[in-house]
Amino acid sequence: SLSLILFLLLLLFLLAHAQDTNATVQAIFQAVQALHYNPDADAKRQAGAWLEHFQATPQAWSVVDLILQQNVSTELNFFAAHTMRSKVPFLFGVGRAWSSDIFLLKQMQRSFHELPAETHQALRDSLLRHLQVFSSGLDMIATQLSCAVADLALQMVSWQHPVVDLIAMLRSGRCTFFFFFFFFF
Repeated sequence: SLSLILFLLLLLFLLAHAQDTNATVQAIFQAVQALHYNPDADAKRQAGAWLEHFQATPQAWSVVDLILQQNVSTELNFFAAHTMRSKVPFLFGVGRAWSSDIFLLKQMQRSFHELPAETHQALRDSLLRHLQVFSSGLDMIATQLSCAVADLALQMVSWQHPVVDLIAMLRSGRCTFFFFFFFFF
């Protein structure tokens, strides 16, 4: 029947998308490994360029979220957390930047705004979940996530009471003092 055919097509689409995402995660893992452990400087440069290009894509949002959910390795988690931070910057005084930096700043500023407004709450919730997981672990990952949450709080108009929400999160024991200290000081 037609509904069965549509269901099978949808299933095939979802499987293909999942395979693409897994292949992307694997490629990121290999590039991060090359960046950290390959002794060849040219290979490191190529891996770094590829990772920077990936970070600028809209696909990076969902892929790095998945990486943080999977919690595979410290290096991969740091890359994912750093990508989140770099895609949600709140940039003070963009107009005062040097002319050579304006293109980069505007490019970064567009990253958050490439997301539809209706997805901002899901992004916030995801960042807070990741922060809960990583706040008691390595400071470098928690720092990146904390910066992303702080920048998001400044930009997300629909987040009415970010400070109250974050204090409640700390009081409930879902996050460590490190996050609280970093966010407010």
